[in-house]
Amino acid sequence: ELSVSFKSPVVELPPRPGLDRGLMALPDDTPEQIVWKMGCLLCHRIPKVHSPSMGEDGPLLILKESAERRIRSPEYLQRVREGKAHAKTSREYVIESILHPDAFIVPGFENTMASASAAMDDYSKRFTVAGLDKLVDFLLTLDAEAARIEGMDRTPAEKEGSLLK
Repeated sequence: ELSVSFKSPVVELPPRPGLDRGLMALPDDTPEQIVWKMGCLLCHRIPKVHSPSMGEDGPLLILKESAERRIRSPEYLQRVREGKAHAKTSREYVIESILHPDAFIVPGFENTMASASAAMDDYSKRFTVAGLDKLVDFLLTLDAEAARIEGMDRTPAEKEGSLLK
């Protein structure tokens, strides 16, 4: 079960040996700064975070709508039965997806996630609790309307289909 399913207080952790604080999600960072530091745009398209290029190796992050749907999906429920996934709320799902990306891979992205997992492996070491809370809060505000306003759409791999049709 996830231990970070509550709204955490602002906590400043001491610097980790060998880790550049410029690569950590810190309490004073904005959600956009955290997205850039963590390299989220290498794989994802994220409404409200502006970049000349965004990845398509992962799903469009409109988690206000998709998180709840995913934890109710047959594929996610299978991962729960296997003991791999544990989220019961949208917030827990987003935290789990960041800190334990192999817990559940959105259908359609199984092949691209293999290489991305190694890059995401150290995320649990790169977040302060407050930095993680800030990113999760932000991601849970993003919906299809925000994506449509920016002309963003799901990739063909996403089984939910296009937002722009």
